[in-house]
Amino acid sequence: MVHKQVGVVFVHGLFSSPQTWSSFTELIGQDEELAGMTPLLFGYSSPVAVLSPLRRIPSFDDLADSLQTFLEVEAHPFEQLVLVSHSQGGLIVQRHLARMLGAGRGTELARIRQIVMFACPNSGSELALTLRRALWRGRNGQERQLRPVNAAVTEAQRTVFNRVVHARAVTASSCPIPIKAYAGETDNVVTPASARSVFPHADVGVLPGDHFTIIRPDSSAHRSYAALKQLLLTSRRAAEAQPTGREVGILGRETESPGREVVATAVAETVDGRLAAIDTDDLPQGGIEATVRAGHVGPDGEVTGVRIRRRTPPTEAS
Repeated sequence: MVHKQVGVVFVHGLFSSPQTWSSFTELIGQDEELAGMTPLLFGYSSPVAVLSPLRRIPSFDDLADSLQTFLEVEAHPFEQLVLVSHSQGGLIVQRHLARMLGAGRGTELARIRQIVMFACPNSGSELALTLRRALWRGRNGQERQLRPVNAAVTEAQRTVFNRVVHARAVTASSCPIPIKAYAGETDNVVTPASARSVFPHADVGVLPGDHFTIIRPDSSAHRSYAALKQLLLTSRRAAEAQPTGREVGILGRETESPGREVVATAVAETVDGRLAAIDTDDLPQGGIEATVRAGHVGPDGEVTGVRIRRRTPPTEAS
């Protein structure tokens, strides 16, 4: 069976580089079961300090937007993507999701089939916090974002939790994407509690290793590699199991007869089996109140099982 090509985008952490993923990329390249999975290494500037007045340390917003450009350019050939992050990289991925959704670009996230975060400081890192504050004195914007209870990080996580983790459809402001967060069982840089944070229990796990060895599997039997491989295969099977035809949502038109049951017009195509953005061109200016059921568009374009029932307030007696 010929599988669709999947881009596996790796996002490194603070003071690191794409080279940190070499163990994973080498194992993926040797694994016949992962044929068609192409590692894509996203690199960004994360220096300890900048001495030149002509340069600065990029902010999380800068890096989130840089990641989006990377997905548009380097990852353009791939219809399906999996994002894999380590440490700070997970916060950059979440900031990317939040900024895209905030800009009404949720449908552009639909090709992301899975997100995997290794040792992401979702609740910050308290390791050597006093020393870090004294050393950088707030001059390293990336380090500030890793401190506990950072407002910008918390806001991005709230968006991801509400509009990604608990999303039901792909729209301009939401996109359901499975997220798996792993902690290192001996990690004292990002504790398991911080790595788990707000994510549901079923979406978190603990792997052998500390903050760094968790992403350095030494064989295909290593649990970190086995866990990532399982998620890659699961996301590919889910995409390839999509039904023929188009799943649709609901959208009604203004009608002359309030209360009549009408067949909805075409409203939302799926992206690999998920509801996509609803076309609201025909939505009445005052909105529409309706009971909603999903339906199906067959290969021939015929809409079946999609109906809405408009409810209008009773008219005043003349």
